[in-house]
Amino acid sequence: MDNNLSQIFRNCQLYDSVSEAQIQDVQNYLGQNLPPEYQRLLQFSNGLEGCIDDQNKIYIEIWPAEKLNEANDYYQTQDSIPGIILIGSFGKDEAIALDMRVNSQTYGYFFILPFVPFDWEEAEPLGGTIEEAMEKLKNPFNLPEEARREK
Repeated sequence: MDNNLSQIFRNCQLYDSVSEAQIQDVQNYLGQNLPPEYQRLLQFSNGLEGCIDDQNKIYIEIWPAEKLNEANDYYQTQDSIPGIILIGSFGKDEAIALDMRVNSQTYGYFFILPFVPFDWEEAEPLGGTIEEAMEKLKNPFNLPEEARREK
């Protein structure tokens, strides 16, 4: 069990880890391997949902591997924004995406992306690791701890 991820997602509903066959199905759909950090997340829990903060204000949903093809087909991700895949949502208005452009400096990074407008120019980088991405979601303006407690 990944202790870092257990701590980050302690308030979330977790599922069994992904199977090798499910990872292979997604990779076949994409025509490429999944980034290591995303595989790490799926091996921890094949999808999850809940709040990542103790105040229950920051809701996140990571879709199970078997739902990725359907979701990305529904949103026509590859037609609209080639090179990314959607892996979940952050509330109802924003998606969580991965940069799958192998030659990009942000390959494997997690991004937040509004569903409207659904445009790469609107994507906000969250980080290259799960820990960085979740911390950025909890503290998007990088405020010091003291300033966050005053709110």
